[in-house]
Amino acid sequence: MESELLSISGAIAAGASVVMAFIAYSALRTWKHQDRAKREAEFLDQLIESVHAYIAELPRAITLLEMSRFGMESHIPTWKKDASDAKELEGAMIYIAKHGDEDAQRINTALRVLKPLAARVMSLGAKGQVLKLDDHPLCFEAIRNLIGQSDIISSFAVVIGSTNLNWEHPEVADRLKWAMAISPIDIRQHINDSNVVILGFAQKNYKQIYG
Repeated sequence: MESELLSISGAIAAGASVVMAFIAYSALRTWKHQDRAKREAEFLDQLIESVHAYIAELPRAITLLEMSRFGMESHIPTWKKDASDAKELEGAMIYIAKHGDEDAQRINTALRVLKPLAARVMSLGAKGQVLKLDDHPLCFEAIRNLIGQSDIISSFAVVIGSTNLNWEHPEVADRLKWAMAISPIDIRQHINDSNVVILGFAQKNYKQIYG
């Protein structure tokens, strides 16, 4: 009888150990899931906040680019009988000689504010790859497109700030044509499109975290 009781007691103890182990394992899995969800939610919060901070600072640089383009257009010698492209280039060269350096400095001042914000957004974009969130490749491509808009504005500033270049050189003339073709409307559209993709990425993953 005593041996049977000991046997039953041992079985109960063994069963209790299994139950405790299962509870501990379940608790560990729950904790890991909650910890991952917390890290993912914090990442998404930081990403959206950083993207919006970057976007909020972009309009000044875009407006300065727009003003420079208006200046170039206002200097086109419309009374001349040259081809339209030739007149546009001449107008741009006249304007750049007068105001190119000043405009470039203003644009670069606006862009300096954007640099740390852009670096933060790109860093978070890379971090998202580690977390393996859904649709991250689409989000990261949108981030690259978003940051690329300030790079385009920076390249524009380089062109108009190079007042001593030989504008009649074919390669230099092609670069000037490229700068003149930059559209503030297109830049704003790229920003909006990228923001929509990033917000969609965040919304989808928030939904998976919180249900």
